[in-house]
Formats: sequence, structure tokens, C-alpha cells
Amino acid sequence: MTETGELIRPTSPEKREKLSRAAARRAEILPPENTSGGEAWYQVLEREQIDTAASLRKPVIAGTLAVVLGFGGFLGWAFSADLDSASVVTGTVVVDSKKKTVSHLEGGILKRLLVQEGDLVKEGQPVAQLDDTRARSDLEQFLGKRVGLMAKLARLRAEQSGAEKVDYPTLVLDPKNPIAVDVLAAEQRLFQRRRDAYLGKVTIQRKEIEQRVAEQQSLTALIDASQKQREFIGQRLAGMKELAQKGFVGKAQLLEQEARMSELVGQAGNYQAQTAKSEQAKASAEATLASIDLDWQSDVATQLQEAQLMLNEVESQITSAKDIMDRLTVRSPQDGAVVNIQMRTPGGAIPAGQAIMDVVPEKEPMVVEGKLGTREIASVRVGGKTQVRLTAYDHRVLAPLEGKLTYVAADQTIDPQTQNTYYVIRAEIDQAQLANHPKVALYPGMPAELLVLKKPRRAIDYLFEPVTESFNRAFREN
Repeated sequence: MTETGELIRPTSPEKREKLSRAAARRAEILPPENTSGGEAWYQVLEREQIDTAASLRKPVIAGTLAVVLGFGGFLGWAFSADLDSASVVTGTVVVDSKKKTVSHLEGGILKRLLVQEGDLVKEGQPVAQLDDTRARSDLEQFLGKRVGLMAKLARLRAEQSGAEKVDYPTLVLDPKNPIAVDVLAAEQRLFQRRRDAYLGKVTIQRKEIEQRVAEQQSLTALIDASQKQREFIGQRLAGMKELAQKGFVGKAQLLEQEARMSELVGQAGNYQAQTAKSEQAKASAEATLASIDLDWQSDVATQLQEAQLMLNEVESQITSAKDIMDRLTVRSPQDGAVVNIQMRTPGGAIPAGQAIMDVVPEKEPMVVEGKLGTREIASVRVGGKTQVRLTAYDHRVLAPLEGKLTYVAADQTIDPQTQNTYYVIRAEIDQAQLANHPKVALYPGMPAELLVLKKPRRAIDYLFEPVTESFNRAFREN
């Protein structure tokens, strides 16, 4: 028993040896003369170790519990806590409705610039005037062709109907138009000449027909007269034959009358042959007359069709030429301020489709436009939260502003120079936050940064992401 009443348990030889070595090392701490109460030196050392272990038990248990609770709390937080992540996108402040570029479809020569850099313009207001020399020449040429074709159509319609005069349209009868005066005179001469030629051919054939008709009438009269003579001579010959049988008429007289009868019969046959020939000539003249009229009408109809098609084409060309003339006055596509004027020198050539200037809308909302990487698009949606940092202002003065995405491109865009792919996104800054900073103004082209907030993820997902990625890619052959 110790002085405190504790029971001293027997000590094994191995433990005594260890305690002996420990006592030898601690001879200076516990000298032999300090032992008392019949307690051996090794028993004293054992008791001290027991006391030391008892005094350390509570701190060890408390430390272990702290480690277990801390690690458990961390795991619980890692499995339950959602952490926000964001993509940093470099952007630029732009006008929401976008600036519009002023250009010209056909190009041309700059005659006069009507605005200066920074001028405010209205939609449809002239901003530049191009030279109209060539366009006006083309338009006048087409207008002259139209007058000529309209006069030709009027003449052909008169020829088709057989009219003695041409009913020309008012545009052709304009005495103040020198082209119309020349065209009218030329068409009138052509009408008269063609009409005379046509009527000349028709007159010849009609006279031929009339001549053949008269000839037939004459032959018919001769045939009738010959028929009457044959009838008369026939009666006389019959009487002379009776008298000849009685001896009152000589044979010579009888033969003379028979010869006369034969002559009349032959003459009648000749008249009939001439009548048939005249009828044939008349039919030929009538056919020629019909052919002349048919050819005339066919030629007129063909020319009418061609002239009408040409007039339709010229009308289309006139419309295009007038449109070109109207576009020579370059107008603003919208209300706004003129910026980035590319051509200022009168007489300078403007290529077709090349930008002349830009018009930036005034009093339009400003947004920040950026290029989002294609790998970040999965967690980005319209209406998502963003933070906008205007890098033109000192970050110590202006903190990031809250905003939201108003536009996410439906398809990726390829940079023609770098061949990098990206999605165009736009974010609108909260107007209430802008109102709290009256000295902060937005200007088109101002640099900015977009912090596009992604879908929240658990902390454990971030911790195990490298491991899961490794497992997903493991055991695969290329």
C-alpha cells in the first residue's frame, strides 16, 4: 500500500528491468535516499507514469473529439454547402440596339459630305451626296428608249388596225422633249412609208383582180354572141339544105355556111379557154393579195410582241435607275450620332458596300458585350446573374456592379483571324446601382469585365472532380 492508500500491484521482471534502466537514467532526479515507506524505486517510477497517463487522458480525448468533430463538420459542410463559381469574360460596353454602318450598294464618287463627326442626325436625314453623272446618263438613256418604244407600239397598233393616222401617247407628243420630237418624226415617216408600200402591193393585186373580172365579163359576152350566131347560122343552114335538095341553092353556098358554123364553134372554144385562164389569173391575184395581208399582219404582230417585251424591260431598267439615283443621296439608317467617318474628300471613290460612317443611337440602353468560351456555355442562361466591373474606373472607387444576362448567342462564332470559337453574350447593368454612382457614365467602346455566375456546386464536387475525371478517362484506348 502507498501512503495514499492505493494498492501496489506486483511488478514483472521485464518491467523491473525497464524501470531499472529508466531509474539509472534518472538517478539525479530521484536519488535513493528519497525513497520512504518501504516503497521501492521502481514502484515510485511506475506510480509517476500512471499519474502522468491519467493527467493526459482528458486532453487526448478532448483533442480526438475536436479532430473528429472538425473533420465531420467539414465533410457535412462539403456535402451540403453550395459554392458559387464564375467565368471571367472580357467585354466592351455597346449600345443595346447596336450601331449601324452607313454604306452604299453600288459605290460611287463622293460629291459632298453633309455631316461632321459627332453630329446628331435623324433617321432618313441625308448624310452624304454621291456624284450622279453616270446614273443620270443611264436614266436618260432608258427614258429615251421608252419614248421610242412607246411611239413604235402606237405605230404598230395603227398598222395592225389599218388606221390612216397614229394615235401617239402624250409622252411622245411632248414638244419640249427633243428625243420625243425626233422619235415622233421618224415614226411618222416610217408609218407613211410602210403604209404606202403595203397599199401599193394591195392596189396592184386588186387591179389585177379587177382586170381579170372585166376580162371574164368580156369573154362571157363574146361567148354569148357566138352562141347566138351559131343558133342563127344553124337555122339558116337547115333551110338551105332543104332548098339544096330541091335545087334552089348551090352546093357552094351550103359549104360556105357550114364553114362559118365551124368557125363559130372554134371561136367559142377559144373564148372558154380564155375565160378559164382569166379565172386562174384572178384566183392567183386574190391569193397574192391574201398573202400580202397575212404577211403584213404577221410582221406587225411580231414587231408588236418584241416591242412590248422591250418596253417592259426598259420600264424595269428605269425603275432600277431611279432607285440608284435616289440612293445617291446617302441617308442615316436611324437616329443617333455620326462617328467613324471613313471618307471626307469630295471626288474620292467609295467601293461598293464599304462603310462610309457609323451612326450610334442616342439615349439607348447600354449593355456589356463579351465573348464566352465554348466550354463555359453549358451553365449560362439568359437571365442569369452577372457582376460587371468597369475597368476604366478605379476598382478602389467603383466596386463590381450587379447585372443579368440579356442575350446568349444560339450558335458559336468563329474568329476569322484567330479561328477561336466563342459565344456572344450581353449583360445589362442594374440601373438602381448605376443611380447610386452619378459620376459613373457608360460610353460605347468602354472596356469591362463580366463575371458570369455559373450553377452552384457542392464543395465535395470540387474536391473529387480531379479523381472522377481521372476515373472517367482511365482504361481507355485512343
